[in-house]
Amino acid sequence: MQTVTLRLAITDLVGADKLVIRLNGVALDNEACTRSGILSIEPYMGQWLNYDLRKVRPRQGDNVLELTLLSRPTNMASDLVLESLEVVIRYGMFPST
Repeated sequence: MQTVTLRLAITDLVGADKLVIRLNGVALDNEACTRSGILSIEPYMGQWLNYDLRKVRPRQGDNVLELTLLSRPTNMASDLVLESLEVVIRYGMFPST
């Protein structure tokens, strides 16, 4: 595997929300994460979280993804909804070392 990206689309997610995300029991705190809007025409509907998985990798077979909401701004009345989950695996032409 050259690269593995875990993509999570979460409705009503805002930057002030505090989440802990674990893959097979290991927190993704040290993995690089970028954010973008779910919809280009409505950028505040939610966010894509794109994790570049370098240390924490999915394993063959069943995997467990845990999302824990630690805190949310008090003025937010809506719930978070995980709309979509994608694992994008890209293989290189040559073996990586």
